[in-house]
Amino acid sequence: MKKIATFLCIPTLVISCNTLPTNNSDQNKGFPGNSIATFSTYLHNDATRSLKTWVKQKLTCDYYKVLDTQSVSEEGDILVDEEGRLFSGVITERWLISYCGNQTSLGVVFMPDGRGGNYIAIAQLKQDS
Repeated sequence: MKKIATFLCIPTLVISCNTLPTNNSDQNKGFPGNSIATFSTYLHNDATRSLKTWVKQKLTCDYYKVLDTQSVSEEGDILVDEEGRLFSGVITERWLISYCGNQTSLGVVFMPDGRGGNYIAIAQLKQDS
C-alpha cells in the first residue's frame, strides 16, 4: 500500500511547464536534502527557474535560498529519461526556503507534461502555530 501525503496549502499555487535549460551559474550546485532535482540537471534547472518566479510573484521577494528538501511521496512508476526529464510518475516533496529574512515550507510536485517536459507545482504550506 502506498502512502499518499496530503499538503495543507495556502491557496497560492503556481504550475509551470518548462522545457528549455537555462545558463544560470547556480544551476549545477544541487539542492540540500534528497530532492529528485538534485540528481537531474534538467529538473534542477526547471525547479530553480520555477521557484524563482514563484518566490517573486507570491512572496514578493527577489532572493531565496533552499535550506532543505525532503521526498514525501512517489506515485506510479518513477522513470527519468536519458536527459533527466521525468517521463513517468509523480513526485511530491517538501522544501524549506529562506527569503527576505523569513522562512517557509513549500509543497513541490514534479510531474511529466506528456510532451517531453515537466510540470512543477509549488504551494506554500500552512505553518504550525
